[in-house]
Amino acid sequence: SCLCAVEGDRPLVYGNIASMMRVIHAVDEHASQEEALAVFDATLREQLPAILEASAGRFALPYKYVCFMTFCITGAGMVDRLAVVGSWGVHTNRYMVEMVNATVAAFTGLPLIFAAMDFFAGRFLSLAGCREQAWLACGLFLVSVLAVVLFQTLEILSRMAFNLSGGPHGGLSSPGLLAYLVYCAIIALATLRIFSGRWQPWSKSPPLKKLHHRLGQEAAVVEQDSVICEPDGVSEEYN
Repeated sequence: SCLCAVEGDRPLVYGNIASMMRVIHAVDEHASQEEALAVFDATLREQLPAILEASAGRFALPYKYVCFMTFCITGAGMVDRLAVVGSWGVHTNRYMVEMVNATVAAFTGLPLIFAAMDFFAGRFLSLAGCREQAWLACGLFLVSVLAVVLFQTLEILSRMAFNLSGGPHGGLSSPGLLAYLVYCAIIALATLRIFSGRWQPWSKSPPLKKLHHRLGQEAAVVEQDSVICEPDGVSEEYN
Protein backbone atom coordinates (compact mmCIF):
# COMPACT_ATOMS: atom_id res chain seq x y z
CA SER A 1 0.00 0.00 0.00
CA CYS A 2 3.01 2.33 -0.36
CA LEU A 3 2.84 5.43 -2.56
CA CYS A 4 5.06 5.50 -5.64
CA ALA A 5 5.98 8.72 -7.43
CA VAL A 6 5.92 6.70 -10.64
CA GLU A 7 3.23 4.03 -10.49
CA GLY A 8 5.08 1.95 -13.04
CA ASP A 9 7.87 1.44 -10.48
CA ARG A 10 5.57 -0.42 -8.07
CA PRO A 11 6.42 -3.94 -9.39
CA LEU A 12 10.14 -3.10 -9.12
CA VAL A 13 9.74 -1.80 -5.54
CA TYR A 14 7.70 -4.84 -4.51
CA GLY A 15 10.22 -7.15 -6.10
CA ASN A 16 13.13 -5.51 -4.30
CA ILE A 17 11.33 -5.71 -0.97
CA ALA A 18 10.55 -9.38 -1.50
CA SER A 19 14.16 -10.08 -2.47
CA MET A 20 15.45 -8.29 0.63
CA MET A 21 13.13 -10.27 2.92
CA ARG A 22 14.41 -13.53 1.40
CA VAL A 23 18.07 -12.45 1.68
CA ILE A 24 17.80 -11.58 5.37
CA HIS A 25 15.93 -14.87 5.95
CA ALA A 26 12.79 -13.13 7.22
CA VAL A 27 10.87 -15.50 4.94
CA ASP A 28 11.72 -18.76 3.21
CA GLU A 29 13.81 -18.36 0.06
CA HIS A 30 10.98 -19.92 -1.94
CA ALA A 31 8.27 -17.69 -0.45
CA SER A 32 6.01 -15.82 -2.83
CA GLN A 33 6.13 -12.07 -3.23
CA GLU A 34 2.78 -11.70 -1.44
CA GLU A 35 4.07 -13.63 1.58
CA ALA A 36 7.26 -11.56 1.69
CA LEU A 37 5.32 -8.30 1.48
CA ALA A 38 2.98 -9.41 4.27
CA VAL A 39 5.92 -10.19 6.56
CA PHE A 40 7.55 -6.88 5.59
CA ASP A 41 4.40 -4.95 6.54
CA ALA A 42 4.12 -6.78 9.87
CA THR A 43 7.81 -6.18 10.60
CA LEU A 44 7.47 -2.45 9.96
CA ARG A 45 4.42 -2.18 12.21
CA GLU A 46 6.12 -4.04 15.04
CA GLN A 47 9.69 -2.71 14.89
CA LEU A 48 9.75 0.67 13.16
CA PRO A 49 7.98 2.62 15.97
CA ALA A 50 10.55 1.46 18.53
CA ILE A 51 13.42 2.43 16.19
CA LEU A 52 11.98 5.89 15.55
CA GLU A 53 11.34 6.40 19.26
CA ALA A 54 14.91 5.47 20.14
CA SER A 55 16.22 7.78 17.41
CA ALA A 56 13.99 10.87 17.66
CA GLY A 57 12.44 10.62 21.13
CA ARG A 58 9.20 9.39 22.54
CA PHE A 59 6.87 12.20 21.51
CA ALA A 60 6.24 13.91 18.21
CA LEU A 61 6.12 17.31 19.97
CA PRO A 62 8.63 18.51 22.59
CA TYR A 63 7.34 19.54 25.98
CA LYS A 64 7.58 23.28 25.30
CA TYR A 65 5.34 23.00 22.23
CA VAL A 66 2.81 20.94 24.16
CA CYS A 67 2.77 23.65 26.84
CA PHE A 68 2.15 26.33 24.21
CA MET A 69 -0.94 24.46 23.06
CA THR A 70 -2.27 23.68 26.51
CA PHE A 71 -1.66 27.20 27.82
CA CYS A 72 -3.65 28.62 24.91
CA ILE A 73 -6.60 26.55 26.16
CA THR A 74 -6.35 27.36 29.86
CA GLY A 75 -5.05 30.92 29.39
CA ALA A 76 -7.98 31.90 27.20
CA GLY A 77 -10.35 30.60 29.86
CA MET A 78 -8.61 32.60 32.58
CA VAL A 79 -8.77 35.82 30.55
CA ASP A 80 -12.44 35.18 29.96
CA ARG A 81 -13.04 34.62 33.69
CA LEU A 82 -11.17 37.82 34.51
CA ALA A 83 -14.01 39.81 32.96
CA VAL A 84 -16.48 38.58 35.59
CA VAL A 85 -14.32 38.88 38.73
CA GLY A 86 -16.40 40.58 41.42
CA SER A 87 -19.68 39.64 39.82
CA TRP A 88 -21.63 36.45 39.18
CA GLY A 89 -20.31 35.06 42.45
CA VAL A 90 -16.70 35.03 41.26
CA HIS A 91 -14.50 36.63 43.91
CA THR A 92 -10.83 37.50 43.76
CA ASN A 93 -9.67 34.63 45.97
CA ARG A 94 -11.59 32.06 43.99
CA TYR A 95 -10.29 33.51 40.74
CA MET A 96 -6.70 33.27 41.99
CA VAL A 97 -7.26 29.63 42.90
CA GLU A 98 -8.68 28.93 39.46
CA MET A 99 -5.70 30.66 37.86
CA VAL A 100 -3.26 28.52 39.86
CA ASN A 101 -5.15 25.37 38.91
CA ALA A 102 -5.17 26.39 35.26
CA THR A 103 -1.41 26.97 35.35
CA VAL A 104 -0.83 23.57 36.96
CA ALA A 105 -3.09 21.97 34.37
CA ALA A 106 -1.35 23.71 31.45
CA PHE A 107 2.19 22.75 32.43
CA THR A 108 1.66 19.36 34.09
CA GLY A 109 -1.84 17.87 33.86
CA LEU A 110 -2.64 18.38 30.19
CA PRO A 111 0.85 17.31 29.02
CA LEU A 112 0.34 14.08 31.00
CA ILE A 113 -2.96 13.55 29.20
CA PHE A 114 -1.20 14.16 25.90
CA ALA A 115 1.47 11.62 26.85
CA ALA A 116 -1.19 9.05 27.78
CA MET A 117 -3.01 9.56 24.46
CA ASP A 118 0.27 9.23 22.58
CA PHE A 119 1.05 6.02 24.45
CA PHE A 120 -2.25 4.34 23.59
CA ALA A 121 -2.22 5.54 19.97
CA GLY A 122 1.30 4.20 19.44
CA ARG A 123 0.83 0.72 20.92
CA PHE A 124 -0.12 -2.40 18.96
CA LEU A 125 0.15 -0.81 15.52
CA SER A 126 -0.12 -4.26 14.00
CA LEU A 127 -3.81 -4.37 14.92
CA ALA A 128 -6.31 -3.72 12.15
CA GLY A 129 -10.06 -3.59 11.65
CA CYS A 130 -12.32 -4.12 14.65
CA ARG A 131 -9.44 -4.92 16.99
CA GLU A 132 -7.76 -1.62 16.19
CA GLN A 133 -10.99 0.31 16.79
CA ALA A 134 -11.60 -1.55 20.05
CA TRP A 135 -8.08 -0.78 21.29
CA LEU A 136 -8.40 2.92 20.45
CA ALA A 137 -11.83 3.08 22.13
CA CYS A 138 -10.38 1.42 25.23
CA GLY A 139 -7.48 3.87 25.25
CA LEU A 140 -9.83 6.85 24.86
CA PHE A 141 -11.94 5.62 27.77
CA LEU A 142 -8.93 5.10 30.04
CA VAL A 143 -7.44 8.49 29.15
CA SER A 144 -10.80 10.13 29.88
CA VAL A 145 -10.91 8.43 33.28
CA LEU A 146 -7.34 9.60 33.96
CA ALA A 147 -8.27 13.18 33.05
CA VAL A 148 -11.32 13.17 35.33
CA VAL A 149 -9.37 11.73 38.27
CA LEU A 150 -6.41 14.07 37.70
CA PHE A 151 -8.35 17.32 37.51
CA GLN A 152 -11.07 16.46 40.02
CA THR A 153 -8.37 15.64 42.58
CA LEU A 154 -6.70 18.96 41.80
CA GLU A 155 -10.01 20.79 42.28
CA ILE A 156 -10.82 19.04 45.57
CA LEU A 157 -7.37 19.65 47.03
CA SER A 158 -7.44 23.31 45.99
CA ARG A 159 -10.75 23.74 47.77
CA MET A 160 -9.25 22.16 50.87
CA ALA A 161 -6.08 24.24 50.64
CA PHE A 162 -7.82 27.60 50.25
CA ASN A 163 -10.93 26.64 52.24
CA LEU A 164 -13.30 27.62 49.45
CA SER A 165 -16.01 25.36 50.85
CA GLY A 166 -16.33 27.69 53.85
CA GLY A 167 -17.31 30.71 51.76
CA PRO A 168 -16.54 32.66 48.60
CA HIS A 169 -13.54 34.45 50.13
CA GLY A 170 -12.07 31.35 51.75
CA GLY A 171 -8.82 31.20 53.70
CA LEU A 172 -5.66 29.14 53.85
CA SER A 173 -5.66 25.71 55.48
CA SER A 174 -2.21 24.39 56.38
CA PRO A 175 -2.98 20.62 56.02
CA GLY A 176 -4.93 21.21 52.82
CA LEU A 177 -2.22 23.45 51.39
CA LEU A 178 0.43 20.84 52.15
CA ALA A 179 -1.61 18.12 50.42
CA TYR A 180 -2.19 20.44 47.45
CA LEU A 181 1.52 21.25 47.08
CA VAL A 182 2.54 17.59 47.41
CA TYR A 183 0.03 16.60 44.71
CA CYS A 184 1.24 19.35 42.37
CA ALA A 185 4.84 18.29 42.99
CA ILE A 186 4.03 14.66 42.17
CA ILE A 187 2.40 15.39 38.82
CA ALA A 188 5.15 17.93 38.01
CA LEU A 189 7.86 15.33 38.65
CA ALA A 190 5.94 12.76 36.62
CA THR A 191 5.69 15.21 33.72
CA LEU A 192 9.37 16.08 33.96
CA ARG A 193 10.32 12.41 34.09
CA ILE A 194 8.27 11.50 31.03
CA PHE A 195 9.22 14.45 28.82
CA SER A 196 12.87 14.69 29.87
CA GLY A 197 13.86 11.74 27.68
CA ARG A 198 15.34 9.72 30.55
CA TRP A 199 12.20 7.60 30.84
CA GLN A 200 12.63 5.37 27.77
CA PRO A 201 11.30 1.86 28.27
CA TRP A 202 11.03 1.54 24.48
CA SER A 203 14.82 1.60 24.15
CA LYS A 204 14.97 -1.86 25.70
CA SER A 205 12.10 -3.32 23.71
CA PRO A 206 12.62 -6.88 22.44
CA PRO A 207 11.83 -6.00 18.78
CA LEU A 208 14.55 -3.36 18.74
CA LYS A 209 17.12 -5.67 20.34
CA LYS A 210 16.19 -8.44 17.93
CA LEU A 211 16.53 -6.14 14.92
CA HIS A 212 19.91 -4.81 16.09
CA HIS A 213 21.15 -8.38 16.58
CA ARG A 214 19.95 -9.42 13.13
CA LEU A 215 21.45 -6.38 11.41
CA GLY A 216 24.76 -7.00 13.19
CA GLN A 217 24.86 -10.60 12.00
CA GLU A 218 23.98 -9.61 8.43
CA ALA A 219 26.65 -6.89 8.37
CA ALA A 220 29.25 -9.40 9.52
CA VAL A 221 28.21 -11.88 6.84
CA VAL A 222 28.29 -9.21 4.11
CA GLU A 223 31.73 -8.02 5.22
CA GLN A 224 33.07 -11.58 5.26
CA ASP A 225 31.66 -12.29 1.80
CA SER A 226 33.21 -9.09 0.41
CA VAL A 227 36.64 -10.08 1.73
CA ILE A 228 36.36 -13.58 0.29
CA CYS A 229 35.33 -12.27 -3.11
CA GLU A 230 38.18 -9.74 -3.35
CA PRO A 231 41.29 -10.50 -5.42
CA ASP A 232 44.25 -11.82 -3.48
CA GLY A 233 46.23 -8.63 -3.82
CA VAL A 234 43.44 -6.41 -2.57
CA SER A 235 42.66 -8.75 0.30
CA GLU A 236 46.29 -8.84 1.42
CA GLU A 237 46.49 -5.07 1.22
CA TYR A 238 43.58 -4.65 3.59
CA ASN A 239 44.96 -7.27 5.95
